[in-house]
Amino acid sequence: MGDAKKKRQHKLRAAHRILPFMHAVPVNMHKNIAQTHREWMTALNVLNDPIFLHDKQFRILHCNKVYQQCAGIPLDELVGRPYYEIFPKAAGPLRNCLMAMEGEGEAGEEEVDVDGTVYRSRSFSVRDEQGVYLHSMHILEDITRYKQTEAAFHILIGTAVANVGAAFFRETVRGLSTWLGMECVIVGKLEDDGRMRALAVQRDGKTIEQHAFDLSGTTFNSLAGMGYCEYPEGVSRLHPSDKYLSDMGAEAYVGIPIRDNNGKVNGILCAISRHKTVPPPMARGVFEIIAARAGTEIERKRAEDELRKLSQAVEQSPNTIIITDLDANIEYVNDAFVRASGYQLNEVIGQNPRILHSGSTSREVYDDMWAHLARGEAWTGEITNRRKDGSEYIESGFVSPIRGADGCITHYLGVKYDITEHKKTEAQVLAQYRHVAAINAQLVETNKQLEQTQNQLLQSEKMAAIGLLAAGVAHEINNPIGYVNSNLGTLEKYLSDIFVVIDKSEAAEALTGADNPLLDELHRLKAKIDLTYIREDTRALIAESHQGLEQVKKIILDLKEFSHADSADHWGWADVHQILDSTLNVVWNELKYKCEVIREYGTLPKIYCLSSQLNQVFMNLLVNAAHAIEVRGTITLRTGHEGDKIWFEVADTGRGIPPEHIPHLFDPFFTTKPVGEGTGLGLSVSYRIVEKHHGKIDVQSGADGTTFRVWLPVQKTVTKERRHETRSNLA
Repeated sequence: MGDAKKKRQHKLRAAHRILPFMHAVPVNMHKNIAQTHREWMTALNVLNDPIFLHDKQFRILHCNKVYQQCAGIPLDELVGRPYYEIFPKAAGPLRNCLMAMEGEGEAGEEEVDVDGTVYRSRSFSVRDEQGVYLHSMHILEDITRYKQTEAAFHILIGTAVANVGAAFFRETVRGLSTWLGMECVIVGKLEDDGRMRALAVQRDGKTIEQHAFDLSGTTFNSLAGMGYCEYPEGVSRLHPSDKYLSDMGAEAYVGIPIRDNNGKVNGILCAISRHKTVPPPMARGVFEIIAARAGTEIERKRAEDELRKLSQAVEQSPNTIIITDLDANIEYVNDAFVRASGYQLNEVIGQNPRILHSGSTSREVYDDMWAHLARGEAWTGEITNRRKDGSEYIESGFVSPIRGADGCITHYLGVKYDITEHKKTEAQVLAQYRHVAAINAQLVETNKQLEQTQNQLLQSEKMAAIGLLAAGVAHEINNPIGYVNSNLGTLEKYLSDIFVVIDKSEAAEALTGADNPLLDELHRLKAKIDLTYIREDTRALIAESHQGLEQVKKIILDLKEFSHADSADHWGWADVHQILDSTLNVVWNELKYKCEVIREYGTLPKIYCLSSQLNQVFMNLLVNAAHAIEVRGTITLRTGHEGDKIWFEVADTGRGIPPEHIPHLFDPFFTTKPVGEGTGLGLSVSYRIVEKHHGKIDVQSGADGTTFRVWLPVQKTVTKERRHETRSNLA
């Protein structure tokens, strides 16, 4: 630091020290007035504050150089002029001067604004040793920066403390614009898409809110990552590509990025001026404080927006939402709850949700819900509630604990939706499904029955064809057998006559002479042909032929009986033993090589039946019994009579039937035979025939063979009740 500057600062400190006491020094104490005047002027000219002296008429007596510079008028033109003509806005101190002229000492202080510079005006009166007023002295202390600092704190108090939300941003831009004297102040929030949404803009005296613009290529975008920065002048030249600054004609710029609690930039605070502007010394501190508060406000606003969205979603949700405290007292319900329950808000706040209990939901459901909540788990389920008007509705949803920041449960949240109509629709659909399923099952059963009937019809037609064939064969054989039998009878008669003639001839030979050569030849011929043997053997042959013909006639009768060609399948009285024996004769060729047939017949009355169809039942049981015998065995036929029913059994010593197959024996197409060896219709047809007679079939099977017992009523059953019973007793 130079010596001249040090001397000047020393003079300034000295002048400031003596200045407050100059007005109190009596004039007569100064031995040399001129010397004293020069000392005063030297002291006054050293000071940086404007100082002037005036008389009772407020005419300027003297002033220092700073005052002359402020007025822009030299000293000789100022002396003698009333000071209020020089600075009209400074006329306020007149009141203080008048007080000084009437009193003693310092008259007081007054603030004066002179063309934007704020002065603190201090007035002093100068008197002689008798106390007579001589003149007054005014000191105008420049307190502009102090007032700016004071204004800065007013801004901080008015924005960062007194306001929140939109009012904070609005008052911030308004206060900064006024304090800095800059035409445009912006506080904005950075969006994820690279745009900035201005939360508040003060431009040319007007406040604009919620203005958005693109940051790409702008000063804001490049300065966002920087700290506090100032451009007192030339900002448009430094950033010529910034269209926003160019359009505004910006010259000065002050800005700072706004950051969230994590230090991430989430906004910008800046001020722009069309004129060269030097920010006050306090500007950086003010900007930093406001930026910190703005970051908090932006985060708070974001949280409020999220909360508002959440609140709107909750309020506008079609689902009923209810919040209770830990004692299950209702603290909140949304509009959907009011609509669903019929209760108004003031009717449910503080109440327990059991005011909705309908009694249709079991206690176990509520116990399960509270058990989940006690474990800190969410519960999901359905509850039937009752509205205010008494009607019931079904809700499905969940109830979940709400935890505080410390992890402790503070409330319970229930979110449910009305599924009453859904349940009704579901029930209707289920009923329709069941109806359709029943119809479908009925159709399946009907189709199955039709298929069974068709197959049985085919089987019956086959049996009828067999019957017709048997009847035809019997008829065709019966005719030749008839004349064979007739011819055999005639032949027997002829032979009898021949043998009589031979006997007579032999008797005549005895009377004829022995020397007759013809007799000798005749005797040799008889001996040669063994006439005696021929006579005896011929009688035996004729007898055997008669026996064979009788057997053929019996077979023909059995075939006719089996075919019942003359019965036309009519109900009538029949002998079961006869039906059984005739069927046995028909299928004997199938049985004779594999088994021995044992008859154990009891005494049976005739029964009212369809004999041709019983033939088919007997034939199926006999053939199946033969097939069950693998090498050689026995088939036993038994009959009996109990009350109004008769029964007959077909028991074989075959391989038996597995227990799991017995329930399916009478199902159509079920067979235990190898593929290609059975249709699976024999027992099914037999079951239907027995059922048609209102009878039943019992089955017993084991390792030693199988027994089928058929029960039939003696008389025809006229009741509509049919007993479909198949008992399977496993040995």
